Amino acid sequence: MINRSLIAFIASLAATTGQAELRPDYQVHGFAAQGFVLTDGNNLFGDSQDGSFDLREMGINAQWQPLNGFGISGQLLSRRAGAVDDGSPRVDFLFADLALQQMATDGREVGLRLGRVKNPFGLFNETRDVVFARPSILLPQSIYYDGEGLRSLLFSVDGVQLYGQFDHGAHFTQVTMNYALNFTLSEDEKRELFGGTPPAGDVRVSRYSVTRAMTDWQAGVFRTAATLLTARLDLSLQGMPPQMFDASIALFSARWNLARLSLFGEYSLVTFSGETTTRSDGGYLQGEYRFSPGLTGFARLGARFLDRNDRDGSAFASATGLPAHTRYGRAAATGLRWQIDSQWGISGEWHAINGSGTVPALDNPDSDRESPWHALLIMAGYRF
Repeated sequence: MINRSLIAFIASLAATTGQAELRPDYQVHGFAAQGFVLTDGNNLFGDSQDGSFDLREMGINAQWQPLNGFGISGQLLSRRAGAVDDGSPRVDFLFADLALQQMATDGREVGLRLGRVKNPFGLFNETRDVVFARPSILLPQSIYYDGEGLRSLLFSVDGVQLYGQFDHGAHFTQVTMNYALNFTLSEDEKRELFGGTPPAGDVRVSRYSVTRAMTDWQAGVFRTAATLLTARLDLSLQGMPPQMFDASIALFSARWNLARLSLFGEYSLVTFSGETTTRSDGGYLQGEYRFSPGLTGFARLGARFLDRNDRDGSAFASATGLPAHTRYGRAAATGLRWQIDSQWGISGEWHAINGSGTVPALDNPDSDRESPWHALLIMAGYRF
């Protein structure tokens, strides 16, 4: 969180650059959305096999620019998502933004953000909490891991963000780099990561960084991006020997926009290196068609494999006696979004899933996971 001395320092730095023209500009926006989830076989966002309303998002965000080239942005969020998230208010992001260089003639800009900053991860991580700004109610679980205890680690971190953007011919390129302070997982984060009550002890995260390079062609008709996240995890847990892992996620994204049709997809490779090295991967391809300015339909195919060398889970099943389908998730989804007006919208979607590798463990603590299974999600949202 940003303290007074940090704000004072950045404000004085902005003044020394000759950009301290008073500009008391501010914006305040908010959103609220309520969802309903019905599934068979496994629970998702609550006791969804009986129908669950435990999917709710509310947030308010603000931007304030007291000086030319210096601003502050933040968002307070309450998210209810079954047993995974209890709806307690939290600061999603809160940072000071200092423009170090602005060149309006060629679109060049270089800046620095300090505080709790959003991670530049893929196409949708920075807007994942707002149903209007993501491609579906349920994001592709092959990439964004809502049920695997990684969501809070992916969204934002306390640290520094360097960013730059510039035009070059028909291209517009953005490069964003996050460096996080070392931190220890909270009890809630440990519970999500372990899928239940974790052993006593600490999970410390260090060397956490996220870098994304993204380029648009022809005013956004084509977009490509490459993201690299790296971190070190040190586990000091009761009843277990100390362990250290180096983790990385390499993510590749692409999008093609036409007047009515959009095609986009992402692929990620996750590596954990300790005494042994394991790799998982996943990806999806999604198409959207705009029937009218307010009505959009989508179809998506995706898959995630917890071990890319054992994609069908057969080796895992032979070694453990557990079901092979717990090691993968192959999903097909389709849905509609109706943007009623600039403030109100409603979405509905259907998912058919083969495999249970992406099932939230916290929503299914005492039950055997089933495969195949299906999910119906409906969500209505408001924004201002």
